[in-house]
Amino acid sequence: SNFSSITTSILESILDILNINTKISIKKSSSEKTYVEIIDGFVFECSSMLKIKNIEVKKLKIACIDGFIESVAEIHHLLSWASENQQAIALFCRGMSEDVLNTIKVNNERKTLQLYPYQVKFDLENVNTLVDIAVVSNCDVVSSLKGDLISSTSYKNLGSVESSILTETTVNLKNKKTKRIDDHLRYLKNLADERKEISDILSKRIKSMSSSYIEISIPEGIDYSYSSLELDEGIRIITSI
Repeated sequence: SNFSSITTSILESILDILNINTKISIKKSSSEKTYVEIIDGFVFECSSMLKIKNIEVKKLKIACIDGFIESVAEIHHLLSWASENQQAIALFCRGMSEDVLNTIKVNNERKTLQLYPYQVKFDLENVNTLVDIAVVSNCDVVSSLKGDLISSTSYKNLGSVESSILTETTVNLKNKKTKRIDDHLRYLKNLADERKEISDILSKRIKSMSSSYIEISIPEGIDYSYSSLELDEGIRIITSI
């Protein structure tokens, strides 16, 4: 096909970093320029329950709890272990009480604890985010549906990632690809083919689970539709090859 110079330039720029697992998306940009962003790592959208600056944490432990943490007693043993071992933990759950949050905040400020609490909403888009985070960090979700108690969460069952970038609205978890991740990604892709009615939600999960992710941003304007169609065709040609 005879692509425009800008489309050809973008396609050439992504060729070097493209592999069979790379997820590519095209979006409208508020910028006046077209640009390509390469995202390395598994990126999940969730809300930090404490104010946080964008930070990088190495060798982060992960806890995934499908429930609301009411009292400090439920996670006291986890906090004690993290404090004694000076181990950073990111804790993903459906929410926690002000008392629990305040205890974490005070201890974080005293530097006796390094715990990052994140809320994963229980809605259609995020109902399975905890499962995906657990797969990436190689742990299981603690869930009352399985008969688990939050208080039984042991440091021995925590997941871990090699490094992470934590912000107020996202976590970027970097870990080596494993068979468990590959199998989970394959399952999501097959499900997306079968369940067209929820393909948008599954596409978001696949994006998070793809360790290599490219986002192409095009200015919103007269040429957006033409450029995005051209790029889409070019990407299809490249990936089929």
